[in-house]
Amino acid sequence: MSQTAIQTSPNPKPGAEAALTPRTERRTAWQGVKRGLTPFASLRVTVVLFALSMFLVFAGTLAQVELGMWTAVDTYFRSALVWIPFPAFCLFRTDLLWRFQGLQDAGSFPFPGGWLLGGLLLVNLLAAHAVRFK
Repeated sequence: MSQTAIQTSPNPKPGAEAALTPRTERRTAWQGVKRGLTPFASLRVTVVLFALSMFLVFAGTLAQVELGMWTAVDTYFRSALVWIPFPAFCLFRTDLLWRFQGLQDAGSFPFPGGWLLGGLLLVNLLAAHAVRFK
């Protein structure tokens, strides 16, 4: 067997391994961005936003009886925040109003509107795409 030695280059300057190249700096910066986007890309967030959207569609559909179609669309789906009245969920209002006289003034509760839910779903979709795909 012959004795063949592999020639290597001289040792680089000490500490050169620790220096980051621009490519690895970009990679670590992108990993930081991914880490920040991960909570917005969650499937749980998607499911919650879809459930809230379904409830908004239900409430907006019931509101069409009182407000009319285009007023309900403007009020519920083309706004960031909606005040949904409690009597809107009383399906047989004519029969029940004589039993519960105070139902007209039962109040309302705030709920995210169509623009807010749509915007949050868009952010969720873009974050999921950025985190999961290269």
